[in-house]
Amino acid sequence: MSKIIDVITLGGKNGDISVLRLDKMPVKPYRRFLIGGKEYAPVPVFDTENCIAIEGRGNFKGEMVEFVAV
Repeated sequence: MSKIIDVITLGGKNGDISVLRLDKMPVKPYRRFLIGGKEYAPVPVFDTENCIAIEGRGNFKGEMVEFVAV
């Protein structure tokens, strides 16, 4: 599991995307995230260190992310 240390939310015509900066990334492959008991599908992000992205908006700072294995 990883801790969310920062959040940037971007709004667009297709909905909100939240980029979540983590304290560490998992070593093993993953297919989904669990944050606060809710499951999220990953949104591709590039050139970001220790970051993941999800569709949606929320106050995720300080939450833990569980990575669901492939």
